[in-house]
Amino acid sequence: NNSNSWNKVTVRYGAGTMHHESVAHLWNEWNGFYYHDPELPRLMVRFEDLIFRPKEVTEQICKCAGGILGHRQDDMDAP
Repeated sequence: NNSNSWNKVTVRYGAGTMHHESVAHLWNEWNGFYYHDPELPRLMVRFEDLIFRPKEVTEQICKCAGGILGHRQDDMDAP
């Protein structure tokens, strides 16, 4: 794949600027920092999993964090 085929992305972080080959490269580099650092506790959740399976994913997140999923009476699940 030719690197000229990417849509380059420039992002400003505070006073600095970073250049990425594409939005996909930006995503991989940004999340790679968290993913590859063994000293950094983390829980990475895909957005689409929250959208398509909100109850199951939220229950797993609560369990991972040492809690339980509870509902208030005025809470309603999306149809």
